[in-house]
Amino acid sequence: MKKLGLLAAVVLLAGGAPLFGSSLCTGTLQDLLDAGVCNFDLFSVQVLSFSTTGSTIATPLSASQITFTATALTGDAGASVVFGTTDGAGPFLATGALPGTSVSAQYHITYAIIAPNVFLSELLTVGGGTISLPANYSVTKTAEGITAVVTNFGRQSSSAVLPADSNAIIVSDDIVLNASTTRGGRLRPPVVGSARISSVSDQFAINPPAIPEPVTCLLCGSGLLVFGFVSRRRRRK
Repeated sequence: MKKLGLLAAVVLLAGGAPLFGSSLCTGTLQDLLDAGVCNFDLFSVQVLSFSTTGSTIATPLSASQITFTATALTGDAGASVVFGTTDGAGPFLATGALPGTSVSAQYHITYAIIAPNVFLSELLTVGGGTISLPANYSVTKTAEGITAVVTNFGRQSSSAVLPADSNAIIVSDDIVLNASTTRGGRLRPPVVGSARISSVSDQFAINPPAIPEPVTCLLCGSGLLVFGFVSRRRRRK
């Protein structure tokens, strides 16, 4: 309960107005950092921090070049948060190292999300991930102390079960791309490696909010009518 109260205070009491409409949060990371809280359907989200700490490429993507889209899943059974890049910015990319050296692009995004019910699981998906050796990439998502990891080896999605004890969590996405250029030789030109990612998608499943069935609503309504009728008869007596 203390944890919920703290996160609620971070997300709901932070400065700034909601971003865009009530059913969709979309814009750049900078938009959301400036606006503060964004409410979509029964969810609320706020980007808490963004950095490119550790990047050794000349011009890492800025918060204004990274897009952010948050939507509710069908039936409010969960939420989807997707990070991409703006038109003309290119993908998340590491390449162009000098012969015999390496470059790295590292992006760290932290956000808080509040749902109408407890979070059950998380799913991390990397879109458009490609490498040209020598290079590699990895994306690590951490929520509730539970991590999901995707690398350039194997499947491009990873899921994990959450403790299911909170409807307010803080999520961290670490996107790391590394690329090297070989030294080459007299008969071999240097080989320039590259790693790129087009998008990173976080999905969260929750216990769907309870929706009263028509019969239940009818019974409740009938019970209230009977209660009112009996109370009025007693007052007349």
